[in-house]
Amino acid sequence: MSSVLVRRQVLVGVVLVVAIVASCGAHLLLGDYTVSLVDFVAIVRGDAVPHAPAARFLILDDRLPRVLLGIVVGCSFGLGGTLFQLVLRNPLASPDFVGVSALSTTAVVAAMALWGVSGLALSGAAAVGGVGATALVMAVSSGRQATTRFVLSGVAVAAMATATTQYLLSRMSIYQASAAAQWLSGSLHAASMDKVVVVGVVLMVLGGVTVFLAPGVRMLGMGDDVAAALGVAVLWVRWLSIGVAVLVTTTATAASGPVTFVAFLSGPIVGLLLGGRSSLVLSALMGAAIVCVADAVSVLVLPTPLPVGVITGALGMPVLLAVVVSYRRKAGL
Repeated sequence: MSSVLVRRQVLVGVVLVVAIVASCGAHLLLGDYTVSLVDFVAIVRGDAVPHAPAARFLILDDRLPRVLLGIVVGCSFGLGGTLFQLVLRNPLASPDFVGVSALSTTAVVAAMALWGVSGLALSGAAAVGGVGATALVMAVSSGRQATTRFVLSGVAVAAMATATTQYLLSRMSIYQASAAAQWLSGSLHAASMDKVVVVGVVLMVLGGVTVFLAPGVRMLGMGDDVAAALGVAVLWVRWLSIGVAVLVTTTATAASGPVTFVAFLSGPIVGLLLGGRSSLVLSALMGAAIVCVADAVSVLVLPTPLPVGVITGALGMPVLLAVVVSYRRKAGL
């Protein structure tokens, strides 16, 4: 790895960390109720702040869980989406488009509607949906050109899952539908430290697995034949990487709802900044930066706060169109 690339990676990493810290700091201290940095430190340390009685509740029960959940959810989406894109060698192969997020959403809505499931139990429903989507897509995409068939099969599964979700919403009570609609928009509003711990632990464990998979994943980018010639167990690396991506994204989806386009955007933006090279660590940081900045803008800038998924969706659509146009040009269409 050249020194120029290393310096660029370090620079991008520093910028992303600064963006995360700045957006989270602004979210914690500013807003309708401002909190001084001194009071914030005192609250976190457990000291009494008698002149600001509402600050403790606001920080510990609302703002701090929200920004921490934004960080771990963003990292999860960034890591999972980039793993999909690298092992399938397709920038459109993100959980947003291959059915994983869609069927996870369907499973969560079904758990809400049919069994009244709520809280952390939704993580299990989301994981079942994501694993089910992956198994279904894998079953119909084996053989030659499996990566292309995987993406196309995933699009079909996503369409089926979306239709099923809409049907379930139409059969729910008004109260259930309202709660589901807030979750479906991709919101950090219902953040809690329990969710932060669950998503954070899953992210750390699967992130550790990714460290061992990373060399093989990079070689897959050169093609299956080249990777196999270099000693990579192509099928094992590909499907184990997809399994990691599914679990990390479905856990994040259960905690925050489907925050659209974060998984899709993170890897390509990092690739653009690194001159076409990829980095799983920087992609995870990019996902966290996108979510944290979008949520801070929603709360502090917009006159009416919006779910973070609405903002990331608005950001991702033009990028998606640009990717499609780029593919058409490369194909000479």
